[in-house]
Amino acid sequence: MKKYKDYSLQKKLVTALIICIIIPLAVIGIILNSYVGGNNRRKEYRLNQTVVNQLAGDVEEIFTSAADLKYYCLTDSSVQAVVKGKGNVNDYGTVGNWLNSLLRNEKCYHSICMTDEERTIIQRGEYLVREVPYENETIGAEEGVWIGPHQAERVTKQEYQNNDTVITYFCGINDYELLSRIVAWLTVNLKEDEISKVYGSYVNPGSLYTCMMSGSGEVISSTDKEMLGSMLPQQELLEQMYDEQGNGYVTAVDGGRKVVFFYAKSSSFDWYLVNAVPLSVFMADSRSSMAVILSSMMLCAIFGITFALIQRRYIIRPIRQLLVQIGQIKEGNFIQLQEDCPADEIGGLNREVNDMSQKLKNLIEEVFTAKIKEQEAELKVLISQINPHFFYNTLDSIHWMAIRNKDYAVADQLEALSEIFRHVLSRGSDMVTVKSEVEFLNHYMMLMQARFGRRIRIHIYLPEELNTHLIPKLIIQPLVENAILHGLEPKKEGGLIEVTVGRSPSALEIMVSDDGVGADEDQIRSRMNGHSDLQDTFALCNIDERIKLRYGNGYGLKFESRMGVGCRVTVTLPFEGEQT
Repeated sequence: MKKYKDYSLQKKLVTALIICIIIPLAVIGIILNSYVGGNNRRKEYRLNQTVVNQLAGDVEEIFTSAADLKYYCLTDSSVQAVVKGKGNVNDYGTVGNWLNSLLRNEKCYHSICMTDEERTIIQRGEYLVREVPYENETIGAEEGVWIGPHQAERVTKQEYQNNDTVITYFCGINDYELLSRIVAWLTVNLKEDEISKVYGSYVNPGSLYTCMMSGSGEVISSTDKEMLGSMLPQQELLEQMYDEQGNGYVTAVDGGRKVVFFYAKSSSFDWYLVNAVPLSVFMADSRSSMAVILSSMMLCAIFGITFALIQRRYIIRPIRQLLVQIGQIKEGNFIQLQEDCPADEIGGLNREVNDMSQKLKNLIEEVFTAKIKEQEAELKVLISQINPHFFYNTLDSIHWMAIRNKDYAVADQLEALSEIFRHVLSRGSDMVTVKSEVEFLNHYMMLMQARFGRRIRIHIYLPEELNTHLIPKLIIQPLVENAILHGLEPKKEGGLIEVTVGRSPSALEIMVSDDGVGADEDQIRSRMNGHSDLQDTFALCNIDERIKLRYGNGYGLKFESRMGVGCRVTVTLPFEGEQT
């Protein structure tokens, strides 16, 4: 087994195939070649089961066509008019012709009747049937119930006339205008003897009987009429076998002899078609042949299990472990498989995956982690070089000096500048509310309007319900600054900047647009994709990288521009949450 472990994958498969498949099949083939009788018997079993399945399908079609009459009654205007008492002569004639056509074309139909709680509305059939009120069956009858077998009693009967045995389908006829209301009852009687002819003429000639058994075990139709209405003793066994293997056959003792019961259950109705055939009909060879066949099959099972266990241990299990490791690598968990790998192809794959996992782990640690730490370090150095309190106190002193000198414009500018420093240099979370970011923008615009005057105008549209949503700090102001410097400043008459905050079904969207000189859209996008450090795209690249680094490639900036018309930048962010 140790030597087999180090075989190549191809050698393992070939060896296992020879030992576990070819040799056993050759042995079994030689044995079964001498005992054709047993093989023929199994073929006859399958053939007989196929016939039973087909016959069950044929009977089911008859039952389905009867049950489908309910839907015809629901949708046909003439039937609806007749059962509601609103029908005219033409309606009664149409319904009558339809019923006559059904009885003429379908041999299994005995009679069809529509009634309400007080009277028989219309009836067609072999003879006039006395309608029995099915008081116990009306519960749940809106969807239809099957009753039978029973005698279809004649309204008027002569001494020489017999009542026919029928199986009855009873259901409610719904009002098409109000489906929950039952306006009448439909009774469809099927001839039991015609139904038995459908399956009785094609089963094995040596059959004891063929019958239809309800889910409760009652015989509702049979080639042996004495069985009608009785309980089939094998009901529990057949239901158990159906639960285990579906349609099939089972051998049981009936009347002191072994009988093979072939059964098929209706897929739409609660009944089985059962064909009972004595085992002796199928026994073409001696009992010794049966023992040989069973022994051969047992050997096949043992060899098959052995083959499966070998494949599981040396092929399937290593491949599954490899798949698990690859899945862990996809999730970012760079685990290592066991070092004691076999020398075959699967072991080679394991070693290669281990090496790949380690290299990926090292690459991420060396590149991404180092880059993030470098950026964090640079940011901390910059912030640490600035003493916020010194700036605030100094600007506050100059602010009050301007007020004492009644230079209120300068005082307002200093106050706005102080708020800008307070927002930029604030330590702690890098997430702020949309409202806070817009207030920061307003302070910045106060400085810009002091410089540019009425050349620069801004409109901000912020729905109140979005005020408390959290976004990364310094997202909007750099875009507005970019619009002023590269869009409106080169334009002599200046222009308008519009900032719109909105939401889509799955994201928060911030749009900054201007009517400035515009830019070459393709060139800007090319620079953004190349992470350019040029001044006109640095702010765009910086914001786009920050968003993608935090949320993934599904979010970021979208740049649109036309020369001489203006630019529009759309920021797409996920809903990070709200400040409470």
